Amino acid sequence: MESVTATPPLSRTINLLAVIDTQYIKHSYEPNPDVLHPTAIKPDHLFLIGAGLCSNSGKLKFEAKTGDAISLTGTSATHNSNDAVILYNAHPSGRSHIFHPFRQKFVTRRCSVEPNPDSENYDGLPAIETTSHFSHLNSRIQDYGTQHIDFKFALYTLSDDGQTQRLYGYYRCRLSATVEPPHRTHLE
Repeated sequence: MESVTATPPLSRTINLLAVIDTQYIKHSYEPNPDVLHPTAIKPDHLFLIGAGLCSNSGKLKFEAKTGDAISLTGTSATHNSNDAVILYNAHPSGRSHIFHPFRQKFVTRRCSVEPNPDSENYDGLPAIETTSHFSHLNSRIQDYGTQHIDFKFALYTLSDDGQTQRLYGYYRCRLSATVEPPHRTHLE
């Protein structure tokens, strides 16, 4: 008798970008220098962007397969050029076990590109190469359902000199994430 080996479905990475309205936070919450006790904020001014994503006011919904990876990173509405945001922790909470624990991953790109401020046509091109550092909070999906994700971030504000970013505070936000199995098509 011939044995049949099942091939596991290919997993994918779901990239999520959290855009945080730093102006709202600065006007609504006090500075908090305590990294161990970040201030809880409402998710009303947090916007999640990702392919195939349905997101509104603290609720995240997407289709995925078990084994798919999720990668979360964050920025301010000014792309960290004025106020800056660094996500430094995320963890699933509650009794559900939809997500594996999140792990921080750091990436350095030695020849990443950025706009050229001295470009002839004032269009930023050709780009110039620079060293850039990135971080992501990564997890894997292990089940379907809904689970809360608490994530923490540091907020830095632009100083009066217009060049230096200084710590404003540490904050945390809770999202409700729903993972649904992919819809099957009649061709499958």
